[in-house]
Amino acid sequence: MELQTKFAIIIPTYNRPDKIKKAIRSVKQQTFFNWEIYIVDDCSDVQYSSEIWEDIKDKVKYYRLDKNRGHCYARNFALQQIEDEVWVKYLDDDDEILPTCLENLNNFIVRNPNVNVISTNYIKRFDTYEKICETNYHKYSVFSGKLDTCAICHKKDLYEQIGGWDERLYRMADDDFFFNYISNGNYGYCNVVTSVFYDTSDEDRVTNICSNLKYCNIIAEKYDYFKNNRCLILTNNEGNIMDENYNIESFMPFDVSNTIKKGYKYIIKYDKNDSLNDIFQKKYHLEKLPIRVGNSILIKGV
Repeated sequence: MELQTKFAIIIPTYNRPDKIKKAIRSVKQQTFFNWEIYIVDDCSDVQYSSEIWEDIKDKVKYYRLDKNRGHCYARNFALQQIEDEVWVKYLDDDDEILPTCLENLNNFIVRNPNVNVISTNYIKRFDTYEKICETNYHKYSVFSGKLDTCAICHKKDLYEQIGGWDERLYRMADDDFFFNYISNGNYGYCNVVTSVFYDTSDEDRVTNICSNLKYCNIIAEKYDYFKNNRCLILTNNEGNIMDENYNIESFMPFDVSNTIKKGYKYIIKYDKNDSLNDIFQKKYHLEKLPIRVGNSILIKGV
């Protein structure tokens, strides 16, 4: 097929000169060749050698920031450097894309000329097993906790229209970003596995360093969806009402239920503040009110 699409692959990186080799190698192995890589070094403490990409240096643009500002800033910085009308594909420095990733995306784009934002399936690889994650979203389902940055691809001009990544978000940024893009773009689902996301126990992963409830608060305040729809955040069963330093499952639709689901117990429906508090007090016999997350609540397990 004629090369009709050009891809800009954005790789933010911080202190991972060894891991990024795998990500770059996965791009080099593509069966579709019309691409460039934009590497943004978020002011690493270690040195990155250009030898990592020496054999493709004419297809790599490397930028080192003078201050550490986070992966969302790094992605926005890369987006600002892209001059051509291209499709943007995101790749974290510890993940990889499969050899036919860009070829499959190009074929989908050619068949669907009106689409400007795409999700694809991906492999979620854990320390001891892996599974395929399907990403046929409607816009609210991006908060299901099954999304990753490697599943997202969009036209550069959509960024020009609606902006980029929310730089306040150190976690949940991909959920927020894709919700915004599905809401404002022409979304298409490419039912092909294109990427590998490594969900490992490595200590340098953001997910293993930083809790996410704080960032769910930010997202819940941004969108009318969380003001107009019933929504709950589930916690684990530690026995205490949790503050913003805890990890949570995700935003989920809910009803009153005692069904246990993957370690979580009670799910309580948000209606009005007074009825919610009444339900909470009767069920848990606690004086302390539930933590508010926008118009949602955080319920402990008991």
